[in-house]
Amino acid sequence: MTTKLKTLTRVVYPWAFTNSFTGLTDLMGSFKQPKGIVLSFGENGFERGLLAIQHIRKNLNCHLPIEVFYNGIQDLDAAKSQALNNLKGVSARNLQDVFPGIAEDRNYHSKPYAVLAASFKHVIYLDDDVILFKSPEEIATASNIFRDYGTLFFKGRSFEFGNSRWTRWFIKSPSVAANTTGRYFTNLSKDEMDASLMLFDKTRLKVVLGLLTSCHLNLREVREGGINTFHVGDKETYWLSLELLRVPYKFVPGIAGAAGCLQEKDGKVQPNSVCGPQSHLDEFGELLHVNSRSARFNNELDKWEKTLSHYIAPASGDPGRVDSTVQPWCISGQPGGSVTEVFSVGKREKDLVLKLREVEMEMQHETWMHFLQEHV
Repeated sequence: MTTKLKTLTRVVYPWAFTNSFTGLTDLMGSFKQPKGIVLSFGENGFERGLLAIQHIRKNLNCHLPIEVFYNGIQDLDAAKSQALNNLKGVSARNLQDVFPGIAEDRNYHSKPYAVLAASFKHVIYLDDDVILFKSPEEIATASNIFRDYGTLFFKGRSFEFGNSRWTRWFIKSPSVAANTTGRYFTNLSKDEMDASLMLFDKTRLKVVLGLLTSCHLNLREVREGGINTFHVGDKETYWLSLELLRVPYKFVPGIAGAAGCLQEKDGKVQPNSVCGPQSHLDEFGELLHVNSRSARFNNELDKWEKTLSHYIAPASGDPGRVDSTVQPWCISGQPGGSVTEVFSVGKREKDLVLKLREVEMEMQHETWMHFLQEHV
C-alpha cells in the first residue's frame, strides 16, 4: 500500500482510520474469517432477526458464522445482545467498538458500516425481514456474478420515473451498464437497487474502497447535504459508490416482483397480477427471497402464507405496474405480453414458509427468551 494512498484514505475517511485502523492494510487484515453472514438491527428488529437466524439454521441447514451488529448500547439492550451471543456460531457486535462516533447513523444507514466492520472476507448481508428460499452459502458459492465482480446486487421495483440530473453532477460519465441495463441514469425509475440481500468479497481492494465510499455517503452530514433529498435510505449508495470509483459491478437480471396470490378485481381473478411482499429471483431465474415485512401489514401474514401460490417476475422495468392502494401491494405484468411473467410457487418454497411460520408462532406464544431456553 503506497504512503500516498494511506494518507489519502486517512484524510477522506477519518471515522475509519483515526481511532480504529492505521490504514487499509490494517483494516483488510481484520477480515480473518473466510465467509459469514451479517445482519444489522437494534431493538425494533430483534425478534425478526432472531427468526431469520432460526430460519437459516433450522430450515436452510446453513451453519456459517453470523455477526449481528447494533449501533451503541442504546440500540440493543444487554439482555438481547447476550442472548444472541449465547446462540451457537452467532456474535453480537457493537458497531461503536469498531467505528466510534457514528452513533447518529442508526437503522439502515448502519448497514454499510456493519458490512465493512465484519470479520469475514466474504460477506453475505441480510436484512432481518428477508425470507430466503436457498441457503446463504449456496447463494455465494453458485453465483457467477459474485465470482466475477466481487459483489452481488439486486434491483428493486419500479415505482415511478426518475430524474438523474442531480447525481450526474458528481458522476459525469456513468458506466456502460448504468446507461444501458440500468434504470436510474436512463430516468426510467427513481429507484435502482434493493439492499435487503447483498454479497461482498472484501479480499478485493476495489470492493473495500467501494464500501468505504458507501459508508461516507451514509454519514449524517453527507445525507443532510443532499443525498436524502434525492435518495431514500442506504440502498442506492452501494452501486453509486462503485460508479464513482469506476469499479465494475453487475446486477442480477430483472427487477423485484411480488410473491403471493393472484389479484382479484370486481370478483374476477387477474391471471397477470400478483399481490404479496417484494420478491426476487436469482441469476438462474429461480425464486430466491421475499421481504416478509410487507406481508405483515394489517396482520395479514397468516393469510399470505396460506394463500401463497404465485410470483411475478416483471419482464419490463417500466414504472406504473405497482398497485399500492392495497396491502400487500400488487404488481401486474405487461398486458398481452409475449413473455411469461407469472409463475407458480413450488412446494419446497411453500413448505419453507410454513416452517418459518411455525417457529414464529412458537416465539410469539412463549416470548423470545423462553423460546431460546426451550428450543435452542
